[in-house]
Amino acid sequence: GLPNRRGLSLSLTAALTHCSPERLVAIYVMDLDGFKPVNDQHGHDVGDELLVAVARRLQGQVRQSDLVARLGGDEFVVM
Repeated sequence: GLPNRRGLSLSLTAALTHCSPERLVAIYVMDLDGFKPVNDQHGHDVGDELLVAVARRLQGQVRQSDLVARLGGDEFVVM
């Protein structure tokens, strides 16, 4: 699974110690529009499957050195 908010915080703290003008850190925060109706209409099991599919898709689109984390609910971060 993905790191949660705490895991992201630890990774971000570590990354920031290595930041410099030559070595930057970028943070991209996103949420899923229309996620609540999926849970409401199809149930939490389907909502969970959607979150897993989104997580896999995100991980497949970033570099190995990037971090994909889930803040909670339908919120994700790529660092």
